[in-house]
Amino acid sequence: MTGELYKLEPTNKFSGCQAGNPVEIQIIAEYWKLFKTYFVRRWYATSGDAKRKILLNTYTEDLSQFVMPLTGDQW
Repeated sequence: MTGELYKLEPTNKFSGCQAGNPVEIQIIAEYWKLFKTYFVRRWYATSGDAKRKILLNTYTEDLSQFVMPLTGDQW
């Protein structure tokens, strides 16, 4: 992924998810993330006319809650 804003949309293979069950989505942001502080906080999800919901683990100033450490071997 490159850039700042993303949109994830389900494919026809998406079978849904159960309320209360965590969903883990791995995102690899390459070539433009030089510092941990480049990551945007307070990600949100919405669908159709639904009210947006902030993803709780990104509702923090502590980026270690949702960003893995950047190390020298990732260049």
